[in-house]
Amino acid sequence: TPGITVLRVGVGAENDTYWSRGFQINNFEIDGVPTSARLDNTTQNTAMYDRVEVVRGATGLISGSGTPSATINLIRKRPTAEAQASITGEAGSWDRYGTGFDVSGPLNDSGNIRGRLVVDYKKQNSWVDRVNTDSQLVYGISEFDLSEATMLTVGFSYINNQVNDPLRTGFPMFYSNGNRTTFSRSANSAPDWAYNDRKQTNIFTSIEHQFDNGWSGKVEVSHTQNQFDELINYMNGSIDQDTGSGAYLYPNRWSGTPRQNNLDAYLTGPFNLFGREHELIAGVTMSRYNENTPSHGGWFGSWTGYDGTVPNIFNWNGSGANIPNTTPVGKTHIEEDQYAAYLTSRLHVTDNTSVILGSRVTDWKRSNEVVTFADPSQTTENKETRNGVFLPYAGIVYDLSSTWSLYASYTKIFNPQAYGIQDASYKALDPQEGTGYEVGVKGSFNDDKLNASLALFKIDQDNLPVFVRDPDIYRAEQGTTTKGVELEFNGELSEGWQASAGYAYSVSTNAEDQRIVTTSPRHSLKTFTTYRLPGVFDKVTVGGGVNWQSKTGMDLHTFEQGSYALTNLMARYDISKNLSATLNVNNVFDRSYYAYADSWSVYGAPRNFMTSFKYTF
Repeated sequence: TPGITVLRVGVGAENDTYWSRGFQINNFEIDGVPTSARLDNTTQNTAMYDRVEVVRGATGLISGSGTPSATINLIRKRPTAEAQASITGEAGSWDRYGTGFDVSGPLNDSGNIRGRLVVDYKKQNSWVDRVNTDSQLVYGISEFDLSEATMLTVGFSYINNQVNDPLRTGFPMFYSNGNRTTFSRSANSAPDWAYNDRKQTNIFTSIEHQFDNGWSGKVEVSHTQNQFDELINYMNGSIDQDTGSGAYLYPNRWSGTPRQNNLDAYLTGPFNLFGREHELIAGVTMSRYNENTPSHGGWFGSWTGYDGTVPNIFNWNGSGANIPNTTPVGKTHIEEDQYAAYLTSRLHVTDNTSVILGSRVTDWKRSNEVVTFADPSQTTENKETRNGVFLPYAGIVYDLSSTWSLYASYTKIFNPQAYGIQDASYKALDPQEGTGYEVGVKGSFNDDKLNASLALFKIDQDNLPVFVRDPDIYRAEQGTTTKGVELEFNGELSEGWQASAGYAYSVSTNAEDQRIVTTSPRHSLKTFTTYRLPGVFDKVTVGGGVNWQSKTGMDLHTFEQGSYALTNLMARYDISKNLSATLNVNNVFDRSYYAYADSWSVYGAPRNFMTSFKYTF
């Protein structure tokens, strides 16, 4: 997706992040229902989803907390009216294997009960030594037509991911003498006792009703339970280039059982005013998140009595390191509630002009209780509350012709900080607040098979968290501004020829007009195209693309990652009507680059391939 940047701060770890318009994406939805960013959204198994929708920019109207980056909406696969099934298999570089099946269709003769079951299994190693992953997914969904106008849906999903020896944060970038380190892309800073285990269970149900007057309503309830347990390491220290001494392990263990309950209900339909038909949607969303987390002692440094000395980093293979004593020394209980009501109207003012007006009122509160096991035990409580937060939204769309339209929008930003973001006094930072503006033009060509868009945006906000020092100390930056442009087109250029391309530019500055958030590139370009060969070769489809981004770095004066481009190729062959085979080659020219670069580094994937087969029946 153009304008979306992925910062991979590890391999097999939990801390990959997604960025848009200079800010981290924390808004995730499943079928349009917001879900907490602490529920492992970035490790979801996409086999259960039909598609991924991305709305860039502040989206407080649809997601409650209006972060200025983007909202990612994962749309589940639904049962089909006709029976269908598929079996898939894949094999690729570094012993990556996977298989799965997807079966769907009516469950009775009348077809008013339908179901779908998706199962997926992957066992994968990595270009990083010793990292290996096992992942399993089971997803089931059923639809019941209670009447011609009412449908009941129930479903569940279960995801289990187990990673051995996950790499988190890589190696230091510089030796003690200031020279750059030269660790290989396959080097792993994790000790052989490191692990990252995660399970997630989700159950959901919804009921939809179509009224006779064109209106419809839907109520959905869901419950998600997460279990995570990881023991990871941050390779720290000042390494002597000649002897390899000076490095030490800096491990930590996290575990917990987050849970979230969601309710989403809305009504939508047409209404007449001043001789024209317009649309209205009104709804409420409610969510309660709670988490019980043992404290295992935090980061284990030398001051805790833990000896993580690595005698010679050049001989490091993960073995022989001391395992820290992670017996719980306390516990934390987190509870976060959000209640919101919203109202949106799309007014057709003239044949060519539509005005969108909307607002959301949000109540948000978070409380946490920290208990330290001591004699006597100590308890600390903190509460944050925001009631009646009003998030207005306004937009206008003007159709220049059947092909081109102009638009402009305005929205407010309200974004509670992630848990643990605190100042030097260990007080939680106030939520991010601000305003987002956007103007643009959109075009549709080739019988709506090809789309193009150009967007200009500006974001003003306060309370942007800027990292100061460990552990998790930030300052609230005031008066920040982000400006940018996004250009995109995608669709069918001609029969059998599909193409997509997008360019994004964004830059963030503080009140003194100094550039900030430099881990996100100022410029990025993404392209990909596929072409089905004509004539007797029409069973073959070939494709390729390039992803390019400009320089980045936590501090562009201390260290910067230069601009780089990655080239990817693919080919698909339809062996028969039901069986196809695909080959993907990624990073064709084996470009060496950092997926994250700071005072330590994590390399991106070298050249690799994946072959996959799909049989449908």
